[in-house]
Parts: sequence; C-alpha cells; structure tokens
Amino acid sequence: METIKTTLRICILSVLLFSLSTSSFAAENMNDVMDGCVLPTPDRFDKFLAYMGAGVYVPDDPDYTAPDYMYFQKDIMGRDEAGIEADRTAAMQYFLETFGLDFFGEEVVEDPTSVEAMSPQGACQMAELCDIEGVATFNGFMLDPRQEYRAYAVSEMTAPAEGWAVRDGGWMVMTIEETTLYGTWGGEDGKVVPAGSMLVFGDYNIDTGDQPIIIHYHSGSPIIPGAEGIMFLCVLTNPEFGEGRAQGIMVPKTLEDGRAQTNIRNILTFPSYGIPPEA
Repeated sequence: METIKTTLRICILSVLLFSLSTSSFAAENMNDVMDGCVLPTPDRFDKFLAYMGAGVYVPDDPDYTAPDYMYFQKDIMGRDEAGIEADRTAAMQYFLETFGLDFFGEEVVEDPTSVEAMSPQGACQMAELCDIEGVATFNGFMLDPRQEYRAYAVSEMTAPAEGWAVRDGGWMVMTIEETTLYGTWGGEDGKVVPAGSMLVFGDYNIDTGDQPIIIHYHSGSPIIPGAEGIMFLCVLTNPEFGEGRAQGIMVPKTLEDGRAQTNIRNILTFPSYGIPPEA
C-alpha cells in the first residue's frame, strides 16, 4: 500500500511539473495558435465580422497627405470615371429617396475647384463638395489609413493577429443646421435632426492579401454625434452574404502629447438581426 501511495505522489508531481514547464511555452505560442484558427460563424447567423480602429497619429502632420476619395474610388475600388459617376448618382438617389435631400440640380458643375462648385444650390454632379444652401453638404470621403481600421474577426476565415486593413470610403452628407428630413425615413411629417448630423453611402474593402472582401453600406438612420461619441447603424449588402447590419461607435480622444487616438468598434452581422429560432 505504501508503494502505491509513493507511486501516486510521483505521478501527481510529474503532472504538476509538466504543466508548469509547458505553461510558458503555451503562452509564448498562443498567438501562433490563434493565427491558425478558423473563426466559426455564430449560431443563427450566416456571417460575422468585427472591426476595430486604434491608430495613433499627428492630425496636422505637415509631411503627410491622406489619400482622398478619388484614390479610394479609382485605386481601391477600381472604378473608372463612368463607374465613379454611377456610384455618386446612386448615393444621391439614395439620400433623396430615403431622407428627402435633393442634391440633383438643373445645372451641372463641371469645374470642381471653382467657387460655384463649392456652394451651388443643388448642383452636385462631378463636384468634390457641394451643398443644398443652408441645409446640407455632399462630398466624397476616404477614412484616413492612419486610423488603423482593421478587421480582426471574419467568420469562416483565419484573420491574423494584426487584422486585415479595412479601406473605407464613399459619399457623405452633413447637415449645416437643424434640418427636417423626409423620404422613407422621415415620412410625410419629417423628422428633425441637429446640425452636424451625417449620412453615408460607401464600401468596406477588406485587404485580405488575396481577393478583397467588399461590403457595401449605407446609413439606416442619421449619424448624430453626441457627448459620448458617434454611434452608427448601417445597412449592409454583399453578393455572397446577403443583407446585414453594421452597428458601431466611434469615440476618438486626444493624447497628452497632442496626438490623436482612434477608437472605433464595429460589429457586422448577416442577416441583420440573426435567424429567429423556431417557435
């Protein structure tokens, strides 16, 4: 009996020593293990993605010029002039039908750098920035790459620990003053939104190193900045995933040394609210 007890003690001690010796190895190699895992799709969903942005940069760096919306349209999305104009027109049509903002004008502004192009009454084709006077502006945009917006989780795929770059751009509307929006969102009576409210129509282009994942988005409701940050809700479409929803928040901050700290969290799901369980 004593021999059995001694043998048992030796076995337990051996297991403990083995566990201690391998714990540091496991911790050191955890990133490698995680990099090799395919993320499963959550139950009741067809696709799931998670983005975060945590870049730190100097906002007014004189030696840096951020790529603009034309770079996004041409170099990232691969659109020619006709494709860009078609996308612009689709955005304007969406803002008209959904929110009642008419950026189509009787006159076409051909010179986007002219004074007239910067403040026409409704004339918006081929202008970098235009507005409905005293109501809202319309212009192209691309999210600054320094914000380090990345996809860290994509179901059924293996994203690296550093994530995949999310190139984000398209068209944006911003209200100049308190405005009543109509269309399918505001209805016949309209809904009032404050100055600085935003609407977006664009694309997420995820650089996986192979074939990019392209997800179109547009505002499901106005983006209204608040004291706690900027919350956004967008409708998503993708030929493979179907229709979904992006739900996130942006709470930027300024560090003590004056640099900007990005803070974006965004969850994307297809379908929008998941597949209801059987009753």
